[in-house]
Amino acid sequence: MFKKFHLSLITLLVLLMPICYAYTDTENHWANEAISSLSKIDIIQGYGDDTFRPDDYITRAELTTIINRLLKNEKESTKFIPDNNSKDWYYSEIRKAVESGVMRGDADGYVRPDDYITREEAVVMLHRAFVCTTTENIRINTYADAKDVSAWAYDAMAMFVRNEYIRGDEGNVLRPKDNVTRAELVTMITRLFSEIIVKGECTGTIYGNLLLNGKGIRVHNVVVEGDLIIAEGSEGNMNLKSIIVNGNLIIRTPTTLPTRNFEVKGDIIKVYEKEENNEPKEYSNSTYGIYFTIPEDATVIEALDDKQKINYRLDNLMVIRFRKDEELHFQSFTAIEREETNKYDNIYNKIAEKEIGTAKCGYYFDGKESHLIVIKRDDIVYTILLYNIENDNVIDNILNSIKLTDGELVHPHKELTYRNTKLCLKFQYLDYIGVDDSYNTGIVFDGESYFMLFIQVNSITDLEKYSVEQLKVLFESLAKSEGEVISSKSRKVYQYDALEYLIRDGEKLSRNLYIVVGNRLYKLIFTGEASRVESIGNELFDKVINSIEM
Repeated sequence: MFKKFHLSLITLLVLLMPICYAYTDTENHWANEAISSLSKIDIIQGYGDDTFRPDDYITRAELTTIINRLLKNEKESTKFIPDNNSKDWYYSEIRKAVESGVMRGDADGYVRPDDYITREEAVVMLHRAFVCTTTENIRINTYADAKDVSAWAYDAMAMFVRNEYIRGDEGNVLRPKDNVTRAELVTMITRLFSEIIVKGECTGTIYGNLLLNGKGIRVHNVVVEGDLIIAEGSEGNMNLKSIIVNGNLIIRTPTTLPTRNFEVKGDIIKVYEKEENNEPKEYSNSTYGIYFTIPEDATVIEALDDKQKINYRLDNLMVIRFRKDEELHFQSFTAIEREETNKYDNIYNKIAEKEIGTAKCGYYFDGKESHLIVIKRDDIVYTILLYNIENDNVIDNILNSIKLTDGELVHPHKELTYRNTKLCLKFQYLDYIGVDDSYNTGIVFDGESYFMLFIQVNSITDLEKYSVEQLKVLFESLAKSEGEVISSKSRKVYQYDALEYLIRDGEKLSRNLYIVVGNRLYKLIFTGEASRVESIGNELFDKVINSIEM
């Protein structure tokens, strides 16, 4: 006899509020109760015109998004997915589903996100997501169209039929190749779970499957007649006590389980422990500290010199070069990209720019056959030339999977914090800069650094009564005493007005910043070799200024 699960979550909603969830097209629909219950916990959503469109078909990307919400999936795969474009709304959702194992794609990696999903495809994805299992040899030959069920979907369909998550229609048919409507999908999910807990607590007997989907959930004195599924989003501060699970315990994220009063009569399935063959193909270099994922048929060549012979006819060819020089520290990314693109007769047009930690990355395209990625990281420049790319999503995949890691020749600069409570001053800076506040503390910076930042703080009686014009005269006279004033400008620092002067003194440039806080005058002098200040130095000092707290 088939077991029918009682939806206690829906019953509770009925007691507390009207069942209709404010959609204009579901009040009299046969799936209204299921639509309302999942809408209340934000698993499903309607459209901007307040409709749900229950009889519309659902796409593979839309189902993927719903499953990600059910599982609170956040980790994204770095695998190459040929038909998942970063410009599409579902880009991250597809990557999450691939990472969790819910979506696998065909032999070539295509996932067809915009296709309407069939009943058997939907069942297989839900089966993977919630690891529905059974030891019984289930057959579905009693259905008139059982022969139409694909071999790869048979076990999942049989399991869903056995538990009445999916039911045959008039004429005793399963319609495995028919597209699924939004209403049918929602109904399938509410049959799959007796209760979904997204917050608060759970107690008593659950006559079916229980899904825990949220942080800080409290589950005490509970008997789960079906499976207990712990979603990825439930890993934080779960409080589990006195629980009996008569089915399986399915864990989708590492979590600490109680050692007492916690009994699982079925299997404990740790979904997060993935097989090695699920890992993407990757390129990594431990000398220069770079990593990214690539298609299975891609070829990566490290071109160590310009004389190296390369077969440029290969499909999905990636030629990576490295350049390391201390002077690269002081070249701006703009100068670096101009230099790199000029090597190729300036045929590359810039498409996009992004940051990878403190490094800058640019992507360029020649409009025809080749692409260029340039990365500047401290004193290293990486260039990746891509030829004969068969799918533009290869570029998206590389740009989204690039990681700059530790390497033998990598000496990244650290971000430090300056904090002086007596001076009421705090800011962030990279250790390119030597900070000296000996004027105030007597502590002298005696190390070596590419730039120096001197801090001077003076208390001046009635300084706050000075007019803006009086302050300008004062600061300009102070600036002129230090060298040739090239330019000046007003700016806001923290919440205070400030004046800044650019000063040349021989081979050095200084940016002198004056900030008035009450009767205190803060003077910050950032100085270094002129060419270095004009390139990376300006950016470094701007970051200091933007992080100042007073």
